[in-house]
Amino acid sequence: KSQQQAEEMKAQEEEMRQNMEELHATQEEMARKSAEMEGILNALDSSSYVIEYDLEGKIINISDSYLQLLNIPRQEVIGTHHADKMELSEAQQKDYERFWNLIKSGNTQRQEVKINVGGKTFWLAETYSPIFDHNNNPSKIFKIANNITESKKMAEELAKENQILREKVEKLSKEK
Repeated sequence: KSQQQAEEMKAQEEEMRQNMEELHATQEEMARKSAEMEGILNALDSSSYVIEYDLEGKIINISDSYLQLLNIPRQEVIGTHHADKMELSEAQQKDYERFWNLIKSGNTQRQEVKINVGGKTFWLAETYSPIFDHNNNPSKIFKIANNITESKKMAEELAKENQILREKVEKLSKEK
């Protein structure tokens, strides 16, 4: 009987050893993935402007690069709502609500916005993506914005030059 118990204990010890090895391998994989995710987030932070919102639209995190662009301290931003300082007409308010409802229901949304910060005008290309929990329900919203001001300025300049050329062609056509 004691020999059978000893064999059972030995089998349990072996099983426990294997479980510990699997646990160690899982922990190493989790650490590797965590470091990889940290690298991705750092790359995003240095190349783009990033904000995390809760599902109600309140800011829960903001990248240092965004704070530098806005030239405001973090404590003035965290907890504020996405729509703070926005003046929306009734129609714009309905569009805004539709926009957020689509995101909250799991749909990524993109838009280009023109903002004024400290007397400077910026154009941002923004992507709002829902982040899902383990039950595949949206749990927060991740916004990545890129500064497209220079390309917008170039497009405006080209449009102006194009209009001038059209006017010249029209004038020349009339002179003939």
